[in-house]
Amino acid sequence: MNIFTNLLSLLGDNNLAPAVVPSITLMLATLVVFDPIFKTSALFQQQNSADSLILLGLLIVFPIIILSYILTALNSYILKLFSGYSFFNRFPFMHKAYKRKAKKLALRREELKHRIQVVEEGYSG
Repeated sequence: MNIFTNLLSLLGDNNLAPAVVPSITLMLATLVVFDPIFKTSALFQQQNSADSLILLGLLIVFPIIILSYILTALNSYILKLFSGYSFFNRFPFMHKAYKRKAKKLALRREELKHRIQVVEEGYSG
């Protein structure tokens, strides 16, 4: 019983709680999509199927917890991937394109600074 209390306390942790919602969504979507194979909706139509529903609940809860821990562990990598840090490092040609773009933006910034300076000098002079 101590294991379950520790597990539930970890689910309340700020780092793990955001990963629970995607895990629940994934599990429910899996059950809906694969319902013809798993036949989970038939459990709800049977009478006296409390044991089967409890078993189904446990079979859903444990993968949700496991997926939540996996998503929490991959959190920084997923953020880096969507930010472009870890994906674009593997493709050098992407660096060149971003460097060209950065140079263009830097030149544009200098040009705008010069225009602002000209306008400010025009008003003060």
